[in-house]
Amino acid sequence: MSIDSLLSFLLGALTVAQIKFGGVLLGSDLFALCVVPLYLLKAKRRRMLGEDRYLLYGIGLWFLGAVATDIYRATPVEDFTRGWAKLVFFTLTIMALRLLSAGKFEPLRAAALGGVLGGLLQDAFFPNEYQAGGLLDPTSWKFGLGPLLTIFAAALGTYPAIGRFFGPLGTAGPLLVMAGANLMMNARSMFGIAAVAALYSLLKSALDLHPATKRRLSPGVFAMLGVLGLAGAQGLMALYGFAAGSGALGVEAKEKYEWQTSGDLSLLQSGRVESLVSLQAIADSPVLGHGSWARDMHYVMLLVDRLDAAGMKMEGDPFASDLIPSHSHLFGAWVEAGLLGGVFWIGVLIAGVMALYRVLKINDPPISLVALLLFDLLWTILFSPFGLDQRFWTSLKISIVLWVLRPRERKDEKGRT
Repeated sequence: MSIDSLLSFLLGALTVAQIKFGGVLLGSDLFALCVVPLYLLKAKRRRMLGEDRYLLYGIGLWFLGAVATDIYRATPVEDFTRGWAKLVFFTLTIMALRLLSAGKFEPLRAAALGGVLGGLLQDAFFPNEYQAGGLLDPTSWKFGLGPLLTIFAAALGTYPAIGRFFGPLGTAGPLLVMAGANLMMNARSMFGIAAVAALYSLLKSALDLHPATKRRLSPGVFAMLGVLGLAGAQGLMALYGFAAGSGALGVEAKEKYEWQTSGDLSLLQSGRVESLVSLQAIADSPVLGHGSWARDMHYVMLLVDRLDAAGMKMEGDPFASDLIPSHSHLFGAWVEAGLLGGVFWIGVLIAGVMALYRVLKINDPPISLVALLLFDLLWTILFSPFGLDQRFWTSLKISIVLWVLRPRERKDEKGRT
């Protein structure tokens, strides 16, 4: 293992360390703070990082939106310092991963494996409120063991020996196994992401066997494949609905499915009810947001009212927090920092789609992990909150996007850096 890969592994593994200092700092935050200045001393690494300037400009604009919003809203010091620190350490983690990888895939895979180890240690020794039921509890699986084992399975499929021994099925097979495991544990989002990534890996393998077809794959054809993929996603949702509704996934899954389908909302929307008010909060203040750690009990009450109108009741105590509900990277940034926060994530979303097209065109990428993290990035931007550990995982996913879109950096895996 190279020194770059070793440091990348440590960066991921140190997500297990959580230090309370006003808010919460991850060990990976502090490690990135040390790595970035050291690697910026290397001229070749600095030049490589310069090619990511538009990404860094985007984060800078997001930060500018946050500062302008917090000044306008007179956000309390303890809130805006947490919000600004989140952006600073997110930026540092992206820079660390880009400087360490220097156009090579191995350090990015090492970072993913380190993140898996850090997550497993955290689940085992420092479980949070969602993991209190044990590693194999459905809720604990969804927020802990399930995603980690799925990422490990995807990383396993990227080793050349696996592909040589098992062929294309060796690349996609571990993901298919984890898709089934996630389905049985009622982790429907990770089930869908793993299943789609596995099918995408098989598509990539098929295209690699037919170079002429791969050359003819145009953006228009790719868009048509995307439409077919959305139709296939509906099939996966129907599969989940049948399994959950029939009781095959257990009593808890059946009760949750019946609750989520009892009202007027779709299955997807009932699982992300926060969008019922986050879009309203954005419409109420589209240019400047509502402030870092945006708080307004009005929107919490509005969510309760809209769920009642849809024939549903919110799980748990809806008034336990006064934070404006968002449950999305995109909507959360827009609610907090305004338009510039939303524009950043829209740009990353577009870049992620471009990377999905590009990865089908280039030769022999480590497709299983790349596909999983790309699809997971698109999902999290739209449907998952920018939580504590996402400072590392989303940084890694964005680094994968940049790795795919900058093939000229990847002369070969043993090339000079």
